[in-house]
Amino acid sequence: MPSQISIRRCAISAGVALLILLIPTSPDFTANVRFTAATGLFMALLWLTEAVPMGLAALVPLVAFPLAGITSTEKIAAPYANSAVFLFMGGFLVSATFERWGLHRRMAYFALRRVGTEPRRIVFAVILVTAFLSMWISNTATTLMMTPIAVAIVGGLGATAAASALPNSSALRTAEATLLGVAYAASLGGIGTPIGTPTNLVFLGAARELFPHAHTVSFAEWMAFGVAYLILAVPLCWLIVVVTARVPKGAAVPLEQLGLTKPGPMSRAEKVAIALCTATAFLWIFRADIVLGSTTIPGWSRVFPSGKLINDATVAIAMAILAFLIPVSKSERLLDWEEFKKMPWDVLILFGGGFALADALESSGFSKWAGARLSFVGNWPPVLMIITICIVVTLLSEVASNVATATAMMPIAAALATSIHVHPYFLMIPAVLAASSGFMLPVATAPNTIVYGTGFIRVKAMARSGLLLDLVATAIITLLIFTVIPWATGIAMR
Repeated sequence: MPSQISIRRCAISAGVALLILLIPTSPDFTANVRFTAATGLFMALLWLTEAVPMGLAALVPLVAFPLAGITSTEKIAAPYANSAVFLFMGGFLVSATFERWGLHRRMAYFALRRVGTEPRRIVFAVILVTAFLSMWISNTATTLMMTPIAVAIVGGLGATAAASALPNSSALRTAEATLLGVAYAASLGGIGTPIGTPTNLVFLGAARELFPHAHTVSFAEWMAFGVAYLILAVPLCWLIVVVTARVPKGAAVPLEQLGLTKPGPMSRAEKVAIALCTATAFLWIFRADIVLGSTTIPGWSRVFPSGKLINDATVAIAMAILAFLIPVSKSERLLDWEEFKKMPWDVLILFGGGFALADALESSGFSKWAGARLSFVGNWPPVLMIITICIVVTLLSEVASNVATATAMMPIAAALATSIHVHPYFLMIPAVLAASSGFMLPVATAPNTIVYGTGFIRVKAMARSGLLLDLVATAIITLLIFTVIPWATGIAMR
């Protein structure tokens, strides 16, 4: 995210958006639809060009729509408090306990001890730990935690960043595969749960804003197809990075040489952190009824008189508050207020701005207008529709923020689905999953950028393995939308 504002790129973005206000169009493209489309394009260009911090661009609806008389400030401000915003806030705070008390290093040690320390097994163990952590912790935070561990491991193999320009040794090839594995696994793992990556919450929030009476995908339902995605994607990710980096088979290396010493007895803080995270996951998964064929597991929210008013954000905030209250020593609690100050507030505002824009696109009539123009896609074979959406969104996410890409695509996918008379989730879910599939370029995702900064990875190596993984992700998403996702959600997608 840029530290400075580019006036030039802001002016170009505004100029392009103004063209929509000047170009003659059909009568059904009313003044409200026209202005909303121009505002949406302006915000999308600000996000794509990174002319301003993304959180700042997300505040545009608060000014633009009241001034244009499209909606009141109170109404357009409401989506900024969407429950998905608070779900991310609570989830971030609960998962921060892992980093604060060093549980990620303990997990890496035991994973390597169990899987083995032969070069290819090292890559697999690092991918496995990263993907698991990323299911519960943001992709960026997971990468920041795992990258120093991965660098220490490859340093123990004899690889140095200074020598990485000539990756002809087995140590350097293993280093490249390991660091790529961290970046890719962080992005893949985020798909496993609703809180794993902000793009998932973009879908949940947009679905709530655009279709308030539609079935809400629960935590357990998301995990059902999210884990299925990981079961297919993680082994293929390992295979791709190992083969493309030409990681050789070799002898096992002592763990101490890899910079991972045997951890001591688990501290009280670590035990409490694990208990809190486990309890949070349990409460998320079993909040709503779980239907398994003819059997229904009742959700715990039934205990409350108005259980239907409770959602996953309720759980997240309650457990986050608890983390600040639980003592782990005489002078420390599981979390302190410094963790709250580290909150990615820009992402929270970005969520709100995306939901506000989606709400305006719907209420102004733009979504209906755009859906009518795209209705010809309804004549395509369903498989071709899904593949096309995945490819388009993946290409966008290679050059733009995943969250911004998902935010921009949600109302478009929803309008298209409505116009061709399929369930909106049939196109929205593939679009949001594909938004997490930018693997080719260092700028595609924060994990890619972080590991590229270590100096061990060549751009062409990332592009080669990333392209293969992009194609694999598209194939997996297409398979799931016709098989596991309808089963997991109980929704007839078509």
